[in-house]
Amino acid sequence: MIHASEEAWVQGGGVPLPRISFLVPMHDAELYLGECIDSILEQSPRDAEIILYDDASTDRTRDIAEGYAKQNPRLVRVIGSDANRGVSVARNALIADARGEYLWFVDSDDTLLPGAVQAVGTAIAEFSPDVISADYRKHWRRVRAFKGRRGRLITDRFEALAAVMASRKLYCWLKVARREAWTGHVHFPEGKKFEDAAQIPRLVLGARTFIHLDRPLLQYRIRPGSILSSITRTPGRFDAAAHFELAHALDGFRDQIDVAASLPGTNLDNVDDARFAVSHFIAMEYVKICARIRRAGNSGCKGQDTGPLLVKFRAIMDDASPIAFAQMPGRYLKRGNILRYVQLKRALADAR
Repeated sequence: MIHASEEAWVQGGGVPLPRISFLVPMHDAELYLGECIDSILEQSPRDAEIILYDDASTDRTRDIAEGYAKQNPRLVRVIGSDANRGVSVARNALIADARGEYLWFVDSDDTLLPGAVQAVGTAIAEFSPDVISADYRKHWRRVRAFKGRRGRLITDRFEALAAVMASRKLYCWLKVARREAWTGHVHFPEGKKFEDAAQIPRLVLGARTFIHLDRPLLQYRIRPGSILSSITRTPGRFDAAAHFELAHALDGFRDQIDVAASLPGTNLDNVDDARFAVSHFIAMEYVKICARIRRAGNSGCKGQDTGPLLVKFRAIMDDASPIAFAQMPGRYLKRGNILRYVQLKRALADAR
């Protein structure tokens, strides 16, 4: 457990500040919320807080949350909105309301695994990193969310960025970060889908120090009718508006990489690895979008001609990529990745 000293955590009138703020956005989560909160309470240190944000739920979610707040007034607070405004608004409000040194998002249908808080507390005590990352469990399987050095402090932001992007697991609930890391580099885009893909790369790029724990911290639950599954797995239909949001998620990030790369003492080899990893992420999302458009056809795209639609997506995502799409097939060949070479070449040919 994490036990901050009295001197370190006194503010103004002698009120101890929390070391970790657990931030839980909620909407119609009555079936899972209790299990989620219990998994946090069972291992919460005394210098922690749990903030529950209700996004105008229509079921008993708010009542359940208020019940936990009454039973645990020192640890649990409930805030929210009278109108359903989406998860990005909820996350931004939670960040603004949090008082902890570190912020930890937990989705209301997920649960922390036993020992998760202690593992994070140990990392904070030993390394005091800006960002802590970890793996997770999906069903019974461990999902590895980092393709780099594990259990060691990383002080090169580009090394960390390359490893995060290579994993393709850009979820905010996999990152425990200092409050100033969230407030200084992240603002979830309101009313947009794929908000994690837009912000997690920016969070990692802004981190001075980073560590990935070689263990899962969270049990991920797949809910029927989730936004991701409805967008990507609805047969015969292509949601162009949602996919355009995905295509624009990393707009401007290439320029942020260039600015960070100009800082003194930057390892340029790591910069190149990070540029490739970001470009690879964008290129493979483009490949998947092209495949979905092909499967849907004109009828599944609301009568739109798929040719111009493919061209639009290529223009948007190529512009966001640190390495031009035309150069990526050659990069894949140099790395011996024939499959990715073939996939991207086909997608690029579709958009001519």
